[in-house]
Amino acid sequence: MSALAAVLTGLYSILTIFFGPSDVVLLVVFLVGRHTNILTLLLLDAATLRNASKLIAGICVFAFLAIHSVREVRARSNTPQWNGPGKVLLFPSQTSHARKFPQTHAFTYSYLTVGIPVGFHGNYGGVVSVEAAGKPGNFSWLSLFSPSGWFTVDAGDYLERGNSGLGLRGKLDAYLRSQGVQPERYPHAYLLTAPRFFGYHFNPVSFWYLYDAGQRLAAMIVEVNNTFDERRMYFLQEDTSSQQLDCSPAEANPRQFIFKHSWPKDFHVSPFNSRKGCYTLTTTDPLSSPSSPRITITLCSSKVYPKLVASLTPTSAAIDPATLTPSQKLRFLLSWWWVGFLTYPRILYQAAQLYFRRRLGVWYRPEPLPGTISRRATATEHRLEAIFQRFLQHLVERVESPLVVRYIPAGLNSTAKVVMRSPAAAKLDTGAETLEIRVLTPVFYANYASAPDSYWSFATAHNTARTAVISRPNLLASLFPKAQPEPPPHIPKVEDPCFTLIYCLRYCLRRQPPPTRRTIPKDAAPKDRNKLVAAVRTGKLILKLSCLDGYVMVHESGRAGREYRGAVLKLVVAERFAFGMVAVVEGLHLLARVGDMWVLAEGLGWVVSRWVS
Repeated sequence: MSALAAVLTGLYSILTIFFGPSDVVLLVVFLVGRHTNILTLLLLDAATLRNASKLIAGICVFAFLAIHSVREVRARSNTPQWNGPGKVLLFPSQTSHARKFPQTHAFTYSYLTVGIPVGFHGNYGGVVSVEAAGKPGNFSWLSLFSPSGWFTVDAGDYLERGNSGLGLRGKLDAYLRSQGVQPERYPHAYLLTAPRFFGYHFNPVSFWYLYDAGQRLAAMIVEVNNTFDERRMYFLQEDTSSQQLDCSPAEANPRQFIFKHSWPKDFHVSPFNSRKGCYTLTTTDPLSSPSSPRITITLCSSKVYPKLVASLTPTSAAIDPATLTPSQKLRFLLSWWWVGFLTYPRILYQAAQLYFRRRLGVWYRPEPLPGTISRRATATEHRLEAIFQRFLQHLVERVESPLVVRYIPAGLNSTAKVVMRSPAAAKLDTGAETLEIRVLTPVFYANYASAPDSYWSFATAHNTARTAVISRPNLLASLFPKAQPEPPPHIPKVEDPCFTLIYCLRYCLRRQPPPTRRTIPKDAAPKDRNKLVAAVRTGKLILKLSCLDGYVMVHESGRAGREYRGAVLKLVVAERFAFGMVAVVEGLHLLARVGDMWVLAEGLGWVVSRWVS
């Protein structure tokens, strides 16, 4: 057995030299699938297959009921106490949208929200859990000791992405400070949101109700998410001068107050509306209402005409999860479990109705403005961001004058500032110039990876593309002084075939300037790609690569360099052949790997069968 283990280990080591670990796993799967007949025997015996299916289904149902029976007992014995204003409630509701012009269109759907007192955490009644230990996942409800309920609210899903450890209250306080407001001004808060169910979460809008020390509704935060994974928070403060806040008591309930506010629109939500216009919000106070708060948001055009009216209205009284019996919980779950899963498909269906039936024009998504949280970066953009951050650090370290650069990335779970100091600034406590570079969208990294000039790439991102905001553009020149050209400006001869292919594809896309000739008189740079590759390999032409290309070739090696070349190659191939969709290229690459492993498995199977026979 030890000899067999040594042989298999050696074979695995040899295969991983030429293929990745995932490819070796695919190869093993294909080999096992080719030389096993267990599945065939099961298919031949239909009765055995049916009996096995019934047995497995019975075991799963029994295990599911046993796990949740234990969790029900644990939830009832460990329900945390809350002494602040408000409590955890379920709000069965319905949402309706009515478009006024240029085409009329209306629809109404069921919708479920939960109300959470900001500061509460734990499992409430075995139904709703807030800030449970560990981020809720798709299979957290299977765990016997998991504190998660059926519906979960995790702090990492709200306001700035990530930082679940801060909790809802900690993240709210951090956001208020970023808006120049002391958190002590609003000691009480209540969150109305759509929860996770089985780990799935799609939440178009959340409402934060902020109360002063007298528990009076004094401000709100409207947190809007679009289908492009972008987020915008609107902080609506009390403004008595413009009388946007109406605290007159409602006729139906003398304790029920109305909060009204208007603000300009600057976030791309729907492809059928531009970023012009304004919003008007009207909502009741959830702490003084026996049912779900009634919320109405009106979108007005740039000429202040009502264009779209969206509302959230209750369909029944609010439900306290701690008062539900097991049978009532079961009926509630059977009635509402599917609502969250249909939110996104319903949005797509209504968009198709507006586009194909109503013939509405489409506003293509613009890059987000400052104040908007960008979409999450893809795996390719993550790799480029890591390289860009090290490249920026390298530039700062070469600056001779005292300079402090504050870099704020985009698309990451954490948007904390990265502070970089030049050698001269590191020796000073004060007096250094400060430059802040805030990236607004992960598209910046893809654009910068193909930019032939570092200085003008920053300037273009700030002035034209609007993918980054630079606090003091005049300080950019200190990063690129003439006495210290960016490394390296020209590569005399590129030996790496991957970089050669990347340049040629960029040149075909007109994203790179033509290569310059060497001192030997030659014809103009060939336009044919094959001739261009041959001229570069023989050293007859000099490639001017992008700034990041040159940095990687000189300062990055090993795995980081390989990941960068692979990421950039995917980008240029996607732009050249897949309309810029990297996911298509990655899918084709996966299919190619599967095909290669299948062919290799078939070949090895044929060799083994010949050898055995």
